[in-house]
Amino acid sequence: MKVVRLGRSESKSRAKVTVAGCGGAGCNVIDSAGMDHAIRTMALNSDSARLGSVRADLKLHLPASEAMKIMTSDRRVAIGQHVPHAERLREGISGANFVNVITGLGGRTGWRLAAALGRVCGESGVPVLCTAIVPFGTEGTCRSQEASEQARTLRRECDGLLLIRNDRLTAIAPRMTFVQALGVAARLATILPIEISSLVPEGDIPHLTEVLRVAGHLEVEAVEARVDEEIHGMLRNLSSSKWLSMDPAQVVSALAILRTPALPDKLESDAAHALRILSPKMKCLATLALNCEGKNSGMLALLGFESQLSE
Repeated sequence: MKVVRLGRSESKSRAKVTVAGCGGAGCNVIDSAGMDHAIRTMALNSDSARLGSVRADLKLHLPASEAMKIMTSDRRVAIGQHVPHAERLREGISGANFVNVITGLGGRTGWRLAAALGRVCGESGVPVLCTAIVPFGTEGTCRSQEASEQARTLRRECDGLLLIRNDRLTAIAPRMTFVQALGVAARLATILPIEISSLVPEGDIPHLTEVLRVAGHLEVEAVEARVDEEIHGMLRNLSSSKWLSMDPAQVVSALAILRTPALPDKLESDAAHALRILSPKMKCLATLALNCEGKNSGMLALLGFESQLSE
């Protein structure tokens, strides 16, 4: 396994981060999050009325009829002649070192806009993370199945995919209301770009991209119930004392595998210990590695969300 080390770059300038809210859910997140002034925000929506009320540096309206053309019948991004305003999307990410696309799943247009932007970022050589909010199970089986299919497309088009499952949030805190759950989801969706902007030097972005790709790879491995023996072996040899001396980025890389149910409880205990000693700004990367799902969903409380989850 390639160990990813952050904070080793000689570059002192901070990464230029762009956050793009796609569709209704994505626009709601960036509108309510109160982004740092150093972060550039984009809003993409097919609802012109909603788009008009969103606070964003750049707004792009794509009518639903045009947004539907983004995907081919096999859910591939039809970039080029079929993607409306592709040039404006490129202009929107111009100068960015890192792009975080935020969208809800299960709908008609938001995920399509996110996938198109992910493709444009890839063609432009800009690392892109997609943060996707998975609908509540009570919203219907069809919507849940559609969300799963949409997630597969987004995983293909972006360097990394962070899934925030609303059902997981309510499982952690059963007394949390629907509105409170959405609020926590919004904070989870924005903590990464905010901390990346303040923490990561521009020269370290390629290493951060590697973290995204490792986490995405391990998510697929976990779904298919396979464990990378090299990574598993490395984790098996780690004691609590060794966690203390590890570079925080090594911890983050190692934590990604902990989503696999086959790992022994001792490793989960060590992971919890590691999270406690990580600096607050490194916890955002641990959030990415843990991906807010699987048996480790309870670790959200260790990532600084105790107050929201207990309300």
